[in-house]
Amino acid sequence: IARNNEISHPPFISVENICAINLQPPTKPCLHGEILLVGRSLGSGVASYVASQRKITRLVLITPFDSIEAIAAQQFSFIPISLILQDKFESWRYAPRIAAPTLIIASESDAIVPRSNTEVLIQHFKSGIVTTKNTGAYGSRVDFCACGLF
Repeated sequence: IARNNEISHPPFISVENICAINLQPPTKPCLHGEILLVGRSLGSGVASYVASQRKITRLVLITPFDSIEAIAAQQFSFIPISLILQDKFESWRYAPRIAAPTLIIASESDAIVPRSNTEVLIQHFKSGIVTTKNTGAYGSRVDFCACGLF
């Protein structure tokens, strides 16, 4: 699970998370069977990257975004975000390489991640995307059983 409070620089994140699921070479099945990767908010950027690099069974992204750069530019239009932001978390770049069935749980009223940024991300996936709306705000309880995960 990629947690939004365990992140720093993308190369470090990428190595950390890939090592966590790199129990076998990518061509062999996981020792523990299925790998369900879940990322919430900023953690969805980490999960997207890992899912694009390794074979996983399922991916769940909760309030995901296309890139942090896009969100920051919307929030702070008076600041040249593209020039000062180092870690852009460009999930849209990784989405086309994700092969696992993906569940995207989007919030209609998230104060940080606008629904429009989630929609932009969805457009970059190849196919097999299931979108379930979570009408609550950021941090709302997500019922994974109701979403068809288990």
